Amino acid sequence: MTIIGMGNPDMGDDGVGVRVAELVQEEARRGTWRKVPQVVAAGGDAVLAGACIAEDTDVLLVDAVNMQAEPGQWRVFSAREALLCREPAAGSTHTLSLSAVIEMARALGYTERLRILGVQVGDVRPGRFLSPQVARCMPAILTRIREEAETLP
Repeated sequence: MTIIGMGNPDMGDDGVGVRVAELVQEEARRGTWRKVPQVVAAGGDAVLAGACIAEDTDVLLVDAVNMQAEPGQWRVFSAREALLCREPAAGSTHTLSLSAVIEMARALGYTERLRILGVQVGDVRPGRFLSPQVARCMPAILTRIREEAETLP
């Protein structure tokens, strides 16, 4: 399993995917995971994300989304379901939007192994921070990712 963290960590909650990737890496270094997934903090590098998606593995891409929900709510989507989400209100702050990355995966034939963990953003002002609502959801997101990683062969 590969975890890909997308987003711009210099734009508040838009960096949630990168922060999740960093936290998974920190926990793995401390030895708190039985099965450690490959983790890539792709940030805004859609080419790196595409290369990871094209590998022969299950992929969980973590990014900020607009589900028109309360900030900090999150959900795991199939690639098809994620295309129904809107880009965050401020638009994408990285080179390719989530929908463009999904379309790239579709064109390459890799959407069956791609899932998206989308987190509803609250604050995307410039700065390296997560809003309190998004920060509070991090333990639950890490638990979900750990459970998924440990169930894979």
